[in-house]
Amino acid sequence: MPSARNIGAAVVGWIAMTALVFGLMSALWTILGPDGAFQPEAWDVSSGWIVGSIAVGLAAAVAGGATCAKISDGPAGLWILVGIVILTGILSAFLQMTEPGTAPGPRPVDVDMAAAMTTARQPMWMAFVNPVLGVVGAVFGARLVGRRG
Repeated sequence: MPSARNIGAAVVGWIAMTALVFGLMSALWTILGPDGAFQPEAWDVSSGWIVGSIAVGLAAAVAGGATCAKISDGPAGLWILVGIVILTGILSAFLQMTEPGTAPGPRPVDVDMAAAMTTARQPMWMAFVNPVLGVVGAVFGARLVGRRG
């Protein structure tokens, strides 16, 4: 049975990952803007956005794994975090596969971040890459602070 400390460490690590993803993706949106984040006149994300998303996801996972490892009292905290990342990744991929793939028409020139978040279309393979990046990054982050899982 995992200790409460390890469970808490995993939850805090996941919260750190989520907060960093939100903050860094907001910064990426500010840097790229609609024209850099999307393909011309479409809701499909650009290759620049995909590369930025991968970098953000990996960086957030490393930070989340390091945070978890610092708090936990052993490798169980990391493996609970890995389980959370896998479960939320599977859920996210399933939701992306089951939601309709039609955008509301051509993308207007002026798009705010809220509309972009709800309407952007990423390639399906990203739904499967994100949890892998999360696991790899979390394990790497834990190893950075000296905790091996």
